[in-house]
Amino acid sequence: MNNFSVSDAQLDLIKEYVSHLIDWNAKLNLISRKDEHNIWSRHILGSVGFLFKYRFAQNALVADVGTGGGLPGIPIAILCADLNLVLIDSIHKKVRAVSDILQKLQLRNARAVTGRAEQLAIQKDFTHTFDYVIARAVAPVKDILGWTKHFLNCHDQKTIAHTGIDEQPSIIPCASVVMLKGGDLVQEIEEVKVKSKPRAVTIHSIIVNGLESTADLSDKKLIIVQP
Repeated sequence: MNNFSVSDAQLDLIKEYVSHLIDWNAKLNLISRKDEHNIWSRHILGSVGFLFKYRFAQNALVADVGTGGGLPGIPIAILCADLNLVLIDSIHKKVRAVSDILQKLQLRNARAVTGRAEQLAIQKDFTHTFDYVIARAVAPVKDILGWTKHFLNCHDQKTIAHTGIDEQPSIIPCASVVMLKGGDLVQEIEEVKVKSKPRAVTIHSIIVNGLESTADLSDKKLIIVQP
């Protein structure tokens, strides 16, 4: 069984987001245009599939680094209304598009910011501010960790790692960098362990029960790094 439900209102809002994303993609390359026909399986489900088995602590502040067209931040903001998200990208045109989409969706729990993660992470308004960082396939694991670890507030951990109850989603530990990546990750994980020496690194398959095909998620992993 999946441990996460999506309401009709949330699904309608995600559909509206997809429509705006495609409209903007005609003007600005937010996602690969050849992927538009896979937008639900590859981009939407690829962004939120982990929520069926894992979740963030309640009322957490989350930084989405390398958000591009608002992925995974906007779908997460729609499905997890208690969270507050800051969607970060270094390209101002993309941030302008994401801000426009957020305004049209009337999402109050997300905002978009222009900047390079490694520079924002050491600025007063951002350093040691976030409960989580999430990134979707934007760079090697060691690079993402290096750029973003200073975003994390390691002194205000709202929760423990897992519920220990099979019927409930596992809670991702606070002060974690969460990555959604595919492919062979063995070398990347070994490299980050040697070079960065994090407290913990865990890798989880993304499984959504009841799908006719999980081909687009078959090699996708949820990586949780606690610096």
